[in-house]
Amino acid sequence: MSDRPLIAIAEAASGDAGAIAALHSASWRDAYAPLLPVGALPDSLEAEHVALWDKVLFASPRRVLVLTASQSGVLQGFAALCADPDDDDLDYLAALHVRPGQRSSGLGARLLLALAKSRRRSGRQRLWCWVLRENAGGRRFYAALGATEGVSQTVPLTETTDCVDIRLDFPPWAELIARCEARLAGRLERGG
Repeated sequence: MSDRPLIAIAEAASGDAGAIAALHSASWRDAYAPLLPVGALPDSLEAEHVALWDKVLFASPRRVLVLTASQSGVLQGFAALCADPDDDDLDYLAALHVRPGQRSSGLGARLLLALAKSRRRSGRQRLWCWVLRENAGGRRFYAALGATEGVSQTVPLTETTDCVDIRLDFPPWAELIARCEARLAGRLERGG
């Protein structure tokens, strides 16, 4: 049995904006900086993320479901999703970030599992997202959960850098839940 404190998953509160922004920026710097031109991520990145998450978490009514994963009161990951405004059958995964050093720990699958369980009765059928083309680890993770790659688009990542995003479509909620649970069960069997 592990002595590690349990991960608590909860809906984000407005007071979580600063911690979410800091983790978001740390995740981008860790995962994306090696894939982008030097200096592509601005020094103002965290301030931009604070403004974003303040807006999202203080909105009334809140249109985005944001779940946090904390361990001993320290934010370890978060995920955000909203209803797709163009398709009543779809939800859009706007963000999924795990603290650097926590990747491959099962935390991303736990967050997706919690999102899927909370949304499966929403009337929406499944989830989709964009992933950076160069983010090979993210693409493998999502593919293992049944996501299939579709169209790509070039979009601004920052004011000075464009990137290519690939659309990923996930299986229906029941299958996504089963895949997340299977991935977590496999991780537990390996002790991770």
